[in-house]
Amino acid sequence: MVEEIAIAAKSADTVRMDLRFGAAEFRLRPANMSPLAEGQIVYYDHRLVPEIIDDNNYVKISQETSGIAGSLDNVKTEWNLNLSTRQVLDLSISAGAFDGEFDFSGLQLTSLSMATGAAEGKVIFNKRNPQKMRRFDFSTGASSFKLSGLLNADFEHLDFKGGAGSYTLDFGGSLQHDDSVQADISVGVCDLTIIVPHDVSTRVVMKGALTSVSPGSFLVAGSREYVNGAYNSAKPTLEIIINMSVGSLDLKES
Repeated sequence: MVEEIAIAAKSADTVRMDLRFGAAEFRLRPANMSPLAEGQIVYYDHRLVPEIIDDNNYVKISQETSGIAGSLDNVKTEWNLNLSTRQVLDLSISAGAFDGEFDFSGLQLTSLSMATGAAEGKVIFNKRNPQKMRRFDFSTGASSFKLSGLLNADFEHLDFKGGAGSYTLDFGGSLQHDDSVQADISVGVCDLTIIVPHDVSTRVVMKGALTSVSPGSFLVAGSREYVNGAYNSAKPTLEIIINMSVGSLDLKES
């Protein structure tokens, strides 16, 4: 069964959009198009027919599983969704166990919230966000994720929470304004890799349990504190605060 998605452009200055789904294969891509959203959802159980709410300043596309009688174990759906780069969005994504790719390159995002169960995925910002992102909140269970081009998201504050697993946060891009930005990272027992551009002033502060740190080209600046060669307290700085259970941390420059 296939649900075609076709959401027209909105006149509202900013549109709140909620995407909610359970076990799925998910692909989200940017598109320079007039409609707000286009795509399709393929599902293999009639109980998972998608629900679409389409108002002028609020859009919700969901597959709700709560209250459904019977087991949905091993029942996956397939989402393929394009979002317009012409519309300003306040985007919220809530997902179960899935694998997928979220390409936000060039989307106009004023805020982004992502909450997932155990998952494997990629989050991509290959082009700059034309809007200032007030907050970027990301939380996941025991998962494997790679987030790349994060400075292109132009966030003021990133709050990343992860369970046990493997995570790579690549802060590719550049600081877009004169103000420093902060990333708070709180993870369980995991392998964590942080990658920053060599020319972006960066300071990393470690908190939490004892962690094995491979500092790479970063310099030790204090007790559990590291800075790169571009660090200068007088310049806009990427401040990364890491609260980590027992695990390994690799610091790298690109």
